[in-house]
Amino acid sequence: MKTNTTATLDFAQELLGTRSPSEALELWTSHAKKQFEALTVQSKELAELSQKVATETVEPIKANASKLFKPAA
Repeated sequence: MKTNTTATLDFAQELLGTRSPSEALELWTSHAKKQFEALTVQSKELAELSQKVATETVEPIKANASKLFKPAA
């Protein structure tokens, strides 16, 4: 969140310094591309974290279930 906020504030500051609409458009396009790339990385990290949490949550349940329901010999 801090990274995104800093990037947005930096973009706003740079945008105020533009001298022409074409310069502003170029800056806007560059910012949008960087934000999309950041979103892609953040989404991947969130998916990996979610998978890790799910795995760590299921393991104790599986261990306890295997103790309760031992297979018949």
